[in-house]
Amino acid sequence: AYGHGIPDLIKADSILRTFVSLPEVKPFVSKVYPNPASVECTVICLAGSSYRLTDMKGNVVLEGTFSNVYNFLDIRELESGNYLLQIQKGNQLHHHKLVKH
Repeated sequence: AYGHGIPDLIKADSILRTFVSLPEVKPFVSKVYPNPASVECTVICLAGSSYRLTDMKGNVVLEGTFSNVYNFLDIRELESGNYLLQIQKGNQLHHHKLVKH
């Protein structure tokens, strides 16, 4: 337990400096465009992110791993309609509604 003396202030200062010097955690961001699309869409995310594209019934129509920051998702073979794109990196998860014309 901490008292009210100089050693306690030194210890508290040391803890504060350790806390302040922690590396900044950058948020996971993902973008999908154009949307709606008919042939392909660009997906911007962290390299190594996994993806799963499902139709509105929950059927998986595409899945894999994006190897780059800028990626292209070929959707030309899909039926026109609404889809849900799930992008995951570690424990962070993003969802994007994608409309195919």
